[in-house]
Order: sequence, then structure tokens, then C-alpha cells
Amino acid sequence: NLEKFSSSHIRFYQTYESILRQKGYRRKKGETPFQFSRRIQQGKKNESHEIILRNYYQVRFGTRTLPPETRHLIKKALKTIKQL
Repeated sequence: NLEKFSSSHIRFYQTYESILRQKGYRRKKGETPFQFSRRIQQGKKNESHEIILRNYYQVRFGTRTLPPETRHLIKKALKTIKQL
């Protein structure tokens, strides 16, 4: 059940990592999503990265599901990150 939850509800995070891999960024072994995001932002917070990270943790470790407006924000954030 957890496997089904993980693959279907946090696919947006997998997309995030895929976009970043295309840009030459890979998450290091043992590096948390939070640490990875901070490292690639190089100390300069970016709202698009923050949207992805915040929602990833809320869905992955909380009981939150994503309402349509949040899914829209995530899609917009992914598009922005892809264009950076």
C-alpha cells in the first residue's frame, strides 16, 4: 500500500529530480531531498524549489493529499525550474 501511495502521489518529486538530472544535478547517496534542494539552490532560495519541497514532505510524510490548486502550483513550479 505504501508503494502505491509513494509512486502515485509523489510523482511530481520524481519529475523534479529528473529535470535537475537533465541540468547536471544529481542527489548524492545519503542526501535528503531537503539537503539536495538546498545544495542546488546554492544558498539562494527559489520559490519554485520551495513549493516542490514543501509539498513533497507534506504528502510523503503527512496525511495530506494535493488539492487541484496545489497541483496547479506544482506544475507551474516544475515548468519554471525546467526553464531556469
